[in-house]
Amino acid sequence: MSPERWATVARRARHLVGRPVRALFVFAVAAGIGLALVLPFAS
Repeated sequence: MSPERWATVARRARHLVGRPVRALFVFAVAAGIGLALVLPFAS
């Protein structure tokens, strides 16, 4: 394949991978904040 084709494929793959990874990261941060808020009251 030509370099241009590789760049297009790589960009599309990165876009497809980036969305779920970003969603997981946001979820992990939200869960961490939630745990930090709840744990002092739960114990």
